[in-house]
Amino acid sequence: MGNGEKSASDRAKETLSLPRFHELWDQTLVLPQAKFFDRVFSSLRQVLRAPIGATILDAGCGPARHSIRLARNLWHVRAVDFSDAALELARRNVNEAGVSDRVELGRENLTKLSLPDDSQPYVLCWGVLMHIPDIAAAVSELSRVVERGGKIVVSELNMSSPESRALRTLARARSHPGKVVRAGAEHWRETESGSLLIRHANIDWLQREFANQGLMLRARFAGQMSELHAPLRNRAAWAARTVDFVNDQGLWSKALAPFAISNILIFEKAEDIEKAEDILHS
Repeated sequence: MGNGEKSASDRAKETLSLPRFHELWDQTLVLPQAKFFDRVFSSLRQVLRAPIGATILDAGCGPARHSIRLARNLWHVRAVDFSDAALELARRNVNEAGVSDRVELGRENLTKLSLPDDSQPYVLCWGVLMHIPDIAAAVSELSRVVERGGKIVVSELNMSSPESRALRTLARARSHPGKVVRAGAEHWRETESGSLLIRHANIDWLQREFANQGLMLRARFAGQMSELHAPLRNRAAWAARTVDFVNDQGLWSKALAPFAISNILIFEKAEDIEKAEDILHS
């Protein structure tokens, strides 16, 4: 790497540190899908089975919209992000939502968490790993801090979905192919805030990576069937509404998970890590 060339981690951190990035993300992607996410998190109680009052670590909370949803489900939330800009926006959103008594905000780097081993009963990592160049380090840290018998909810894009495959074919035709690595299909998107890494995950690799840390995949569900609602919303509202309808119908389906652009994965940390390793490598 030349002296003037930034590393992938530096490029990602620079973009994700900017206030404008988080404001745009909130306004163009999170808020327009508010009803969908409300449905996601209203069903999470039955899936996660976390009791009222339990503490959930929202790892990579961004503007804290999902932290607010967790708090409204009567959970306590430890919402962390490495970006001061994100945390400033999160603090404003949490205060406006009236849930500041149930959401604790803090600065953390997911590849090097300051939290103790086996200290978090429940962890949420929603759409975050896809932007982290060193995803293996983030998986290792998330696995380290979750309690024995605790659970991690992960939402990531699925490289095996028809939409992901079609997008890669289109990118190759436009001479912007990105690259496929063990963790998934990666490309850098240029935004008005800077370069953003987007990875469509190899779900099998992700499952093995967590398993190597002693966490077993307990369930795999469909999240969004398509992400085309975002580019369509300002161009063809009727088409965006159709995508929204399809996403609503497919949500939480196990059968449709392999075909959905985003997947919701539930991992559980083994009580006996050594026994889990024996099972994994047997």
